[in-house]
Amino acid sequence: MPSVRRFNRQGIARARELLEHWASPDAVDQDDLQQLLSDPLYSTPLQEADIEVECRPFASRGEAAGYLSTKLAPLADFASRAGPIEDDWGLWSWLGVFHSCDLNDPRPDTFRRSKTKEGYLFDAEDASDASRTFQRRTHHYLLSAFLIHRAYGGALPFLSRRPVWSATHLEQRILGDNRIFNSVGIVPLLIRLYTDGIEPKTNIDRTRGRLTPWGVSHFVRVLEQLERTYDVYGMEPEALLDILPREFKDRWGG
Repeated sequence: MPSVRRFNRQGIARARELLEHWASPDAVDQDDLQQLLSDPLYSTPLQEADIEVECRPFASRGEAAGYLSTKLAPLADFASRAGPIEDDWGLWSWLGVFHSCDLNDPRPDTFRRSKTKEGYLFDAEDASDASRTFQRRTHHYLLSAFLIHRAYGGALPFLSRRPVWSATHLEQRILGDNRIFNSVGIVPLLIRLYTDGIEPKTNIDRTRGRLTPWGVSHFVRVLEQLERTYDVYGMEPEALLDILPREFKDRWGG
């Protein structure tokens, strides 16, 4: 099994150039891919530990996150030169490209569009902008799953989702705001309201193209109003449920 490496800026640029031309998984040039991943011109070995990984299919985002959490555990004992592991753009970009062997989306246009964006490359320039760092790292398909797994455990319903690169709308909502992600009770309440314990419920945001008055988007807008009066990000789930408007209680009870 190959050892994990870190892309440098030249590696990021080369990866973006190659991914632009790979219109589908079948179009990936394996020789170019292997050179990109191993050439010292584009990446360097980890200095903290020798971590070997295998490129294999994952049954879910949770399985991918659990696998990487175990593999990357040795890095927690070292002060990464890139700072916290979630800001290590070279590491996550290398991992994103390496694990692209599992991206078996049958739609070439989706594969192409997603691979030219932040889904697989955590750009060094983005990482240097503190105001954008959180959103940029949560767009990365592996890093986003890793962050949720680390914060809330591998049993979260939306981490059961397959394919690995596909995040649910609910997951995107949770990852899209640092305050929500790090809140005391909002994420547990979202899971309680909008999932069945395994998968997100259907029609949690739109019905026949219209926003539902009890949906997750409306929930986020209500939070923005309530935070003027309440410490919504520090409240427990039951306390939050008590102050939600009537439409939520009529729909979900409580």
